Amino acid sequence: MNKQSIHTSKRRSDNAMSNITVDKDGGIQLDVSNPETTKKLLDILDTFRKARPVPAPQK
Repeated sequence: MNKQSIHTSKRRSDNAMSNITVDKDGGIQLDVSNPETTKKLLDILDTFRKARPVPAPQK
């Protein structure tokens, strides 16, 4: 891996981390004002839901 790709990867990681806020109670907030970031997040959530389906609540 050359130095430029390492630098690019680090920059992308820094950009991703700037979109995450952890509050004092341990809650997590994501800044999804960027449509591309929002789509990626929703794709990840959809994949997670499909992989780990939640059973319907019993009445």
